[in-house]
Amino acid sequence: MNELEPRMVVIAGPNGSGKSTVTSGLAQSDKFPAQYINADDIAKFELSNISDPLDRNHQAAALAEERRKSALESGAAFAFETVLSTPGKLALFDEARDKGFSVDLIFITTAHPSINIDRVNLRVAKGGHSVPADKISDRYERAMRLLPSAIQKSDTAEVYDNTSSTHGPVLVAMKSGDHLDYDDRGLPWVTERLAKPFAERSESRELLKGLVGNELIIDAHVGNQHMYEGVVVGVTAAHLLQRTENNKLILHDLAICAPHLTFFKGQHATVSYAFGADGKHLAPKPIERPRRPRP
Repeated sequence: MNELEPRMVVIAGPNGSGKSTVTSGLAQSDKFPAQYINADDIAKFELSNISDPLDRNHQAAALAEERRKSALESGAAFAFETVLSTPGKLALFDEARDKGFSVDLIFITTAHPSINIDRVNLRVAKGGHSVPADKISDRYERAMRLLPSAIQKSDTAEVYDNTSSTHGPVLVAMKSGDHLDYDDRGLPWVTERLAKPFAERSESRELLKGLVGNELIIDAHVGNQHMYEGVVVGVTAAHLLQRTENNKLILHDLAICAPHLTFFKGQHATVSYAFGADGKHLAPKPIERPRRPRP
């Protein structure tokens, strides 16, 4: 990382993984950004006058998003905490890199969502905020599916297992440059959720590169509501390769694309990255094309 680059530090992981505990330790370092944006802290310390917890959390999330956008515009280093369970958060990675930021990911998780549910219940018993069990499980699965994509879009990444309650988080993977090193510590999830999907994604890229020879392939920019139109050159379980109307080859990560879409080779497709305030894909709007006059 260039020391002159501003940093965007993303502290991510499912609810109940221990992100706040890890952050409290990281914040002791003089390298940790002074500006730290956390919706939970905003709700607790700035919006405690709002009695309805759902309304309070909604407003806190909106304020956190505003502050992230403001930090990007200012060019000042900042850190924020997120569950990272929706593709819209990955749009922020691309937007940050466009503005010259280094994107540094710190991902904390556990071996199973039941552990996270138990920890959130314990937190509630101590007066902390609640998250429904079904939402914890759903967000856990979505965050873990997006983890390889998030690592791919980061300049550096560290992944921690925080399953044990008797010792602190354990580093199980680290990315620097384009290389990802593993130490699975005998944890099956590291292989199944991270090492195996990451290897499959690398194989997918190589397979699609083989379809176009030495032509340049560009990763799709998923920020700022980017949209691409063109012919599908190839599809794998992980990626879609598209030749756009200006003859550029764009590689789309299917984990980030809208889930309701299906693609096939030779298809003329529109791939858009428009996300709502919740980070989920917006429903696509029909593209109006000029009608040909009747003869």
